[in-house]
Amino acid sequence: MDTEFGLIGFGAWGSHHARAITQTPGAKLTVIADASEDNRRLAKKEFPAAEVLADYRDLVARRDLEIVDIATPSFLHEEMAVRALEAGKHVILEKPMAVDEKSCNAILAAVRRTGKVLNVVHEFRVSVQWGTVKKFIAEGRLGDPLYLLINLWRRPYRLGNSGWRWDRQRVGSWILEEPIHFFDLALWYF
Repeated sequence: MDTEFGLIGFGAWGSHHARAITQTPGAKLTVIADASEDNRRLAKKEFPAAEVLADYRDLVARRDLEIVDIATPSFLHEEMAVRALEAGKHVILEKPMAVDEKSCNAILAAVRRTGKVLNVVHEFRVSVQWGTVKKFIAEGRLGDPLYLLINLWRRPYRLGNSGWRWDRQRVGSWILEEPIHFFDLALWYF
């Protein structure tokens, strides 16, 4: 019997999550929720076997789902993750966990209360490019790395729907959007 997934968010990263779920043996993408009518239309076209909803709360309330995958803007993570955990679902959460420490602590408190599993996804860990670097380090092909230096410049930076990536209250920090990938790689590599 397949593990049934619900996906919240079908924007830029949600579509990648949907493909990953449907390509994973034993996983079934049962339902997708997105507030955007355009995203819902696209989800129905690309994943006709999945039910598509406008309100994520209707998805979370379903009894047939075991895992809820959340791929929405960061400022929405706390509310959605806590609601899903309290509804008895395991949660996969696109990075970052949340935009501030208080929100992260609220999510972790829900994990402790419910005993459910939370997995914060860092997509570079499934990238062929970055995975090859990891393999080379593990094999000793790059010697014994002592530190990681990253120079990152991105201009203009993506706005996101409604400009949320440029709004400090909704993004938390640019570090949580881009450099976090490289912090995670450093933790993974070393």
